[in-house]
Amino acid sequence: MGRRLVAIALATVLVVATVAPVLGTHWHRYSIAQEFSKGTVYSALEVSRTTPDYQIAACGHTPAPTAYQTQWIIFNSDPDWIEIGSGHYCDGGHDHFYGFGINGSFFWINQIPINPPLSERPFMMNQVGCTYNFYINTALQPGSYADCRRGARVETGLESYDSAGNFGWVWYTNLRIKANGGSWVSWTGQDDESVDAGMGGNWQADNAWRAWQP
Repeated sequence: MGRRLVAIALATVLVVATVAPVLGTHWHRYSIAQEFSKGTVYSALEVSRTTPDYQIAACGHTPAPTAYQTQWIIFNSDPDWIEIGSGHYCDGGHDHFYGFGINGSFFWINQIPINPPLSERPFMMNQVGCTYNFYINTALQPGSYADCRRGARVETGLESYDSAGNFGWVWYTNLRIKANGGSWVSWTGQDDESVDAGMGGNWQADNAWRAWQP
C-alpha cells in the first residue's frame, strides 16, 4: 500500500502512531500473492520468511528508495488495512514494523531496528475481540490496533520504491489465516497474484509465494 504524510488523530489506535514519510507517485511496484475466496472473514494472517540484507539505492530524490517485505489484511473499505513487515531504507537502515492504513495513508505503530540477514521467522496479525495484535517470531509486540472489522482479503510479498533495486528471491511460506476468529488454516487455491513490470514472483504451492526484483 502507498505511504503518504498526513496529520490525523485516531482514537482507535491504542498507542501513539508515527506518520509514515512522504512517498510520492513515482516508481512503485509490487510482487504479491492474494487470498480472498472466503469473503469478508479474515481475522488473522501469518507468514514465515527470511529477512535478507537488501541494499537500497542511495537517498537523493523523492520518494527516497525503499523496499518492504510485508503482509496485509485489507478491510472491505479498501484502502483501509493493517500491515506488518520489514523495511529496507536508502540510509542503510533496516527494521521490522507494523501499523495501519486509513484512506490510503499509512501510520506506523512501531519500528524495531534490525541487522539483517535474519533467519526465517513468522510474522502474524491476529484479532481478539475488536483488537488486532502483532507478533514477530511468536513474540507479542507492544501496541495494538482497535478495529472490529474483518478483512476482505489478505496479501503478502515484496513492495519496492527502488527502481534500481536488485533484490534476490525470498520465499513467503506457511501462509495461514483465520476466518472469523476460528482455527488456523492454510491458504488454498492460489486465488490471485499481482506482479508488476520490473518485479518477479510466482506461486511455489497454495501456501507459498516467492518474490524478487531482478
